[in-house]
Amino acid sequence: MIADGQLLFSKKDSGRFPNPAEVEDRYALLKDGKELPPVQPAERNWFVSKLLSKLTG
Repeated sequence: MIADGQLLFSKKDSGRFPNPAEVEDRYALLKDGKELPPVQPAERNWFVSKLLSKLTG
């Protein structure tokens, strides 16, 4: 995903699909003129940890 000529997210580079609202959050940073943090590579247990956090609170 490219916005204003800047790469916001790349599935190819990260090895994963974006997390919910990740692209929108990165675009908001770009609009505010802030530097984008590096995209974190794929985490094997992302879905499980997200599900557990929803179930526990």
